[in-house]
Amino acid sequence: AWNEMASEQVYGGIINIGDTDFLSTVLQQMYMHPGMREFVLGVTDKKTLGHPDPSRPSWNELRALQTLFGELEERNRSKITRSRVQDILARDMKDVAMLHNEILRAIKVDKKSSLVSFQPFSRGCQSLDWENPNLSIAEYRGGYAQGSAAFLQTLLDRLSRLLQTNPQLQGSFHRMCQLELVSHVVGGSPQAPYFNCNYRPEEHVGAYMLPTCEDAKSLDELLTLAVAFRPLTRKVRTKDVLGRAYDHNVKVWTRTVFRSLPPFLMFELSRPRFTAEGNIVKSFQNYSIPLRLDMRPYCEEALSSTLPSDCHTGLEGKEQAVQSALEKSAARPKDYYEYELMGVTTHIGGSIHGGTNVAYIREREGKRNWYCFNDSVVTPIEPEDLVSTLEEKGVHAHVPYLLFYDRVRSTSTS
Repeated sequence: AWNEMASEQVYGGIINIGDTDFLSTVLQQMYMHPGMREFVLGVTDKKTLGHPDPSRPSWNELRALQTLFGELEERNRSKITRSRVQDILARDMKDVAMLHNEILRAIKVDKKSSLVSFQPFSRGCQSLDWENPNLSIAEYRGGYAQGSAAFLQTLLDRLSRLLQTNPQLQGSFHRMCQLELVSHVVGGSPQAPYFNCNYRPEEHVGAYMLPTCEDAKSLDELLTLAVAFRPLTRKVRTKDVLGRAYDHNVKVWTRTVFRSLPPFLMFELSRPRFTAEGNIVKSFQNYSIPLRLDMRPYCEEALSSTLPSDCHTGLEGKEQAVQSALEKSAARPKDYYEYELMGVTTHIGGSIHGGTNVAYIREREGKRNWYCFNDSVVTPIEPEDLVSTLEEKGVHAHVPYLLFYDRVRSTSTS
């Protein structure tokens, strides 16, 4: 069936060589983003790319990505004919296997890496010999309902670390997909008010994981929950009327908000859920996914003036934070907060330990049509059909868990 459709496909798919759909859906999302594609294909620094021989230790993920993207680029430029199908599939299989194995090897070799938590990747990962550089792809199970999200995060983190040898390239990469978060901590007591709107700033590359909530019905509700205040207890030192110092616990509130947003914004909808017995099951919670998204309500400049009603803070600190946020907001263009949905990765299956992944991607150029990437088969899909697909319920529904948004281009720049 694929051979008959091959000559009609606008884009080439990536063959599934054994539970590798979690990998191919991520790679297709990255390849179809012009900025990411041009960045990967444009790297020429030999030190950053590593050795061209896959058998050498210095071979890395960036080189493998460039190889695969180059093959996809060649395939999409020329018409796919039936006579070329078998040759393409053979090279495709080699490239995917090479990339998959080298990513596993490169991450495992780095003993200091904090990214060696492979449980989301596989059911049997704990029994595998991770020291074996020739780890077979057949030993891997990628149908896990959160596998693509874990792979995406790991791959982007690895690329960021590989680019440390070239600060200019790393800066370009970060500007494309890095968001900045900051924690606000407020509260205390009338005697010891506490206000800190710049607590633990951090930069995050990759998909931002939204909290799981069975009561939420939409992405907007999940984002509202993500930036909401949460109560905590904090130990502070104060003095009594006699000037004697003592420690006591006071109630504070903390939240994490968005300080800056990248052009390429990614969200992860967490699907694993623990039962009362301690088992992990898949959450089938259905969320309304907007085609257009306004991120302003969830950014620091929109939230700095909002505080819990019963918290005590120093007004001077609050006013300074609000003024700083307003100045930042005024310096940003109108369309800075406006995003449109350009990609969705879904999981099909009743179990979190199996199933399959499918990618839906919209063209950034040309007619801007939507396409369904189901392994090697790529078919067009109408926007209204995509919306109805994402709203399906049941164990055979396409449950979304990775969302890819692009900043809306203004009329003057599009």
